Amino acid sequence: MGAENEADQLIDEGYGMAYGADRIRAHTEAVRVADLHQDVEAGFRARQALIQSANMGGDPNLALVAFAWCLGQHDANPDRFSLEEGGHFTNLLWMYKWIVERTSEHPGISRSKLADLIDDMSQRYRDRGFSLRPVRKLQLWSSMNMLDREKVPGAVADWLRHGRDSLSDCMACDVDWEAAAHLAMRDLPLARQAAAPLFENRMRCAEVPTLTYGRFLLPLSQAGDNAEAERLAHQIPRRIGTNRDFVQAAGTLVVYLVEHNPREALRAAPRYSAWALTGETPLRRLLLMIGLVRASRLAREMGKGGDPLGILLPSEPVTSFDEGEPRLYREACNLADAFDKRNGHSRVGDAVRSHLEGTGTWWWPL
Repeated sequence: MGAENEADQLIDEGYGMAYGADRIRAHTEAVRVADLHQDVEAGFRARQALIQSANMGGDPNLALVAFAWCLGQHDANPDRFSLEEGGHFTNLLWMYKWIVERTSEHPGISRSKLADLIDDMSQRYRDRGFSLRPVRKLQLWSSMNMLDREKVPGAVADWLRHGRDSLSDCMACDVDWEAAAHLAMRDLPLARQAAAPLFENRMRCAEVPTLTYGRFLLPLSQAGDNAEAERLAHQIPRRIGTNRDFVQAAGTLVVYLVEHNPREALRAAPRYSAWALTGETPLRRLLLMIGLVRASRLAREMGKGGDPLGILLPSEPVTSFDEGEPRLYREACNLADAFDKRNGHSRVGDAVRSHLEGTGTWWWPL
């Protein structure tokens, strides 16, 4: 089998897998095969696949390396390697959004590196005549993810003043992020107003309003809107299904059930436990870790600590609630401390520890 065919076969095999370590390995092997045979075109295709798999499978550093290689090939030979060709999974300008979105969700990527990426993305969009709206939106997202609350109001205004074009996200996603920004600013009434088209079923996409429901569940509950919170909690499991892209919604659901429906919480926690330590970015998984710690303590209080929580990692045996609680607690605290070191303040650690003890106030993302 030639290098091109072998690499493309590995690419196709990876596309048939769920996001995670196995998919990343398949596309990493496709890159290795292409490079071994010095097949640059196959290497370009393999890295485009690896960017998607690694970025959405919890390894943005690997995605960043592959993405930088593809950008380098384009810069050296733009006629041979297009920056804009194809759909969302091959258009590097579109994929740049994935890269920047998830770098702020990983503590191993520094503020300075994120700033460099945003500067380069801005220049490439500007050079080709595209609106900077997606770039400004990602700056807002980074401010929210790093709990830089003082930067959020200005970032929202800067994002919304730029016009839409072909590289902008869909309207439903934009409405969802605007609502999330108001939650980050701790303004629930304005967040609900912004999200009205989603709650009234006037807008939707593949991920929205499932993501929206997850963002609003705990703020609504703590505000005393029990009827609306219960309605969302009833819908979220069906909307999540087996899609670990919704790991944050799963985390908020488990926390909510611990506080409002203990028996259902102990049924929900094992359903999502395999998502806590792998698959998505650390920030997205933090919410689920908090929920699983709270559910494990609840299980112990109910005399069910020895019941199975689930398989936390593919190579491991089933873990009980009692066994999983200290491990997930340590992992959540270690991640929070890593985020604080990267962010330059203690806001993530303070929020995570208060939520682990059930004393925190829920906004977004924590």
